[in-house]
Amino acid sequence: MSEYTDLIDIPEVTAEPVVFDYEATKARLEASLAEYQGIEVTAESLSICKRRQKDLASMRTKLDSAKKDIKRKWMEPLDIFEKQMISLIAMVKETEEPLKKQIDAYDQKVRDEHLKYARETAAELAKEAELDEEFTDQIEIKKRFGNLGIKESEIRRDLELQVEVLKEKQKSREATIDMIKKTVERENESITAKMKPEWFLADLQYLSAADIVTKIMDRARDIRNTEEEVKRQEEAKRQAELELPQEDPVEDRKSVV
Repeated sequence: MSEYTDLIDIPEVTAEPVVFDYEATKARLEASLAEYQGIEVTAESLSICKRRQKDLASMRTKLDSAKKDIKRKWMEPLDIFEKQMISLIAMVKETEEPLKKQIDAYDQKVRDEHLKYARETAAELAKEAELDEEFTDQIEIKKRFGNLGIKESEIRRDLELQVEVLKEKQKSREATIDMIKKTVERENESITAKMKPEWFLADLQYLSAADIVTKIMDRARDIRNTEEEVKRQEEAKRQAELELPQEDPVEDRKSVV
């Protein structure tokens, strides 16, 4: 296919200038208006002033009509020219639009292929990195991945960087979970009512690892204090029962006889 060339040469369009002796007309108008200037309306001059005002209104209307007539005369060929140009533009559009639709469809196909490649590559990289579903869902399929000029290597490198960051986050999360489990296990050794790691896993969204460990230890301390208090109360009850006076069996038999 050849390079772009002009399909049409626009002929030079000429427009005749409006020939109008503005300065001469202005001078004559100024001379005529001079007779009407400085008039003072009084009871005696009212009728004359009204006639002169009508003269001025007639003069103004005549000028305005001339303006409209001349403008209409010059607008007619301009209207014809505009319609002709619109017709020529429509001819070009009729040929251009089917081609443009095909180009748009092809471009959209390329965008869709880029985004499909991005999604497939994200899934592949997530699997290779053994990312959990929680972190896999955080991989961003960016809008720019659908750009026409982007290369697959650029898309892949961006996704690789994302996966690397998410892998580190997952490792950190796993280490924190392991620490939670070990802390719970250690604290459970000193209490009867055992805690479960699941009680504290939801806190991963809001608290740091150190804060969660502190929370586990505080919970264990509360349980331990409660259990010790229960033991103290039970021991006190047992001691109180031991200190109650014992009845004499011999005296009991005598009372029976």
